[in-house]
Amino acid sequence: MHAAAKSCDLGFVFSRPTVIAPGIRGDVWAECDAPPTRHSMTVTLERRDTYGGWQRVGEPTSDERIPRPRVTYEVHAFCDPGVWRITASVTGSLQSTPFSFIDHSKSAIVNAKDCTLGG
Repeated sequence: MHAAAKSCDLGFVFSRPTVIAPGIRGDVWAECDAPPTRHSMTVTLERRDTYGGWQRVGEPTSDERIPRPRVTYEVHAFCDPGVWRITASVTGSLQSTPFSFIDHSKSAIVNAKDCTLGG
C-alpha cells in the first residue's frame, strides 16, 4: 500500500488587502497535512508604481512558526491611494523534501477617501 503524500498550502484570508484607515493590512494562512520540518513565511504589501511594477511598502512580516495544522500571518502598512496586493513567500521542507512557493492576492484599488478615518 502506498502512503499518501503530505503537503502544505497557503491562501489569503481575504482575497485582497483590507483597508482599516489609516492603514492597510494583508492576511495570509498556511496549513499543512503534517508539521513540516522547516517553514519560513514572509508576507509583504505591495503597491503598483507608475510603470506598472510592484513596490514593497512598509516592513514585511517574517515568521517561522510551524503550521500545526494552520497558522495565520498579517502585515501592515500606512495606507496610500493606489493599487495594492499581498505577496506571500514560503520556503521549508516536508518529509525531507524542500519546497518554495510565492503567491499574490487579487489587487485592491484604494482611493484617498478609503485611507481617511471615517472615510
